[in-house]
Amino acid sequence: MTVATENWRDEAAAYARKHGLSARWTRALAAFAPQDVHVATDRPEIRAAQDEVALGDCLERMLGRDVDAAQAAMFRRRFDAVTAWLSDLADEHPEATLLVMGLLGRVREILACPYDRVLRVRSLVDFYYSQAGLLAHGVGPDSPPAASLFRDPRWSDIAAGLQIATLDGFTDSGPQIAHAMRIDPAHVDLVARVFTDEEAHSAAFGPRTAQLGAIAATSGGFFLHSEADIEPPSQRYDPVGLMIEDGQVISPPVFARGALVQRDGRWSIEVVGPDQARITVQKAAGPVALHDRGATFINRATHQSADVSGRIGVAVVGRKVVATAAGATLPVPLNGCVIVVPDDEDVRSITVGDSVSWRLDGVDQAMAGGPVLVRGGVLCVDKVAEQMAGTAPPVTFSRDETGDLNLLPRMAVGLLDDGRIVLLAVEGRWVDRALGLGLGNVAEAMIAMGCRTALNLDGGSSKRMILRGESLDVSTTEIQAQASTPARIRPVRSGLLVFAR
Repeated sequence: MTVATENWRDEAAAYARKHGLSARWTRALAAFAPQDVHVATDRPEIRAAQDEVALGDCLERMLGRDVDAAQAAMFRRRFDAVTAWLSDLADEHPEATLLVMGLLGRVREILACPYDRVLRVRSLVDFYYSQAGLLAHGVGPDSPPAASLFRDPRWSDIAAGLQIATLDGFTDSGPQIAHAMRIDPAHVDLVARVFTDEEAHSAAFGPRTAQLGAIAATSGGFFLHSEADIEPPSQRYDPVGLMIEDGQVISPPVFARGALVQRDGRWSIEVVGPDQARITVQKAAGPVALHDRGATFINRATHQSADVSGRIGVAVVGRKVVATAAGATLPVPLNGCVIVVPDDEDVRSITVGDSVSWRLDGVDQAMAGGPVLVRGGVLCVDKVAEQMAGTAPPVTFSRDETGDLNLLPRMAVGLLDDGRIVLLAVEGRWVDRALGLGLGNVAEAMIAMGCRTALNLDGGSSKRMILRGESLDVSTTEIQAQASTPARIRPVRSGLLVFAR
């Protein structure tokens, strides 16, 4: 099949009319419209790509200018897998040919833009993978809702305070497989933990949790990965959002995000932001407290630079001051914030490199994710309210264009009325058995399992659910045809570990 031309929209409309295709499929082509209406796809390297293979080569080469070669190659493999799947479906489903037109046409347009290419190609391929899955599996209006799969799981006792269940069935989001854990904090301890590079690498996560004595574990919150402007002191794989391990703030709450929090021994799901922390800069002359000075906080959810006219701005990443400014404009760090406070002599003494301490009174453990999925037993997803907007990491959520239509591997945590904790790992990118779910689907699944509150955690190829050191789930960066497809997986930077008492 040749690559769509610049007139692919007209060609697709004519094709849909010829074959009598429903509006459901032509509407799908509207996703990922050019952000710049004047963008043209006449760049020589794009125009030279006259078939899928050449376009895939072009995609990998151009994305390689924005991310490392390994990531660019991964996104190219996903593109190849989806185009091949749709081409195979085209013999029986004319809708598949229409989707190929849309996928190839949009890729050309995205590559022609100088911004967000990696993010948009990644999300676009996931979107067309999701559409292909719904088409391939004949999902229709009579297909049972995804939530029905999660009602009344068959729980198996593993240890005092720990149960597991596997859920497998066909839904209106296609075939699904998910794994769940139910934990009773009255009988086991749940601990949030950050892992070193060596511990987090590839398949080391499961065995490492067993070495630490955990009977079970899951992956945790988000970390920096595909963002284009990761600059020191930030590094790839740094946690994003609040992370507290045994009372110590490992990663501060620079974004107001949903988090699983153990406060004075009791677990809750709540939105925690920088205004709830006690922030102190350590100086030789004595500590300078910033939280009680009428501080305001600016992060990348709203601004890439902060106007601190008439005040002083202190840019912080983790535990370090990275910049200061008085009455000027200050860049906002990717995974940090600018703390704006009134001008006085103590604040003027703050310099780059000074150490910053963050404290949240009464909090023993915390793991940020986001967004909150369920409040009071009702679906509640508001990414903007949780500062998943602008250029705030993770950019896959902040810059989402799909309207929650992408079916992906997911991880979530929820609380039951009696205080027990439910962890859910949803498989995905498994084309014949497990397509994955959208965020709204996951929220409905958590409600179906009885959760009064629930929170999304990091999913995708970072998703893990471990029992006694072995993975219960199948995680991979690839779009796979079967579970035996060689797995390439991402590290797990943080996790929730279950210990017997």
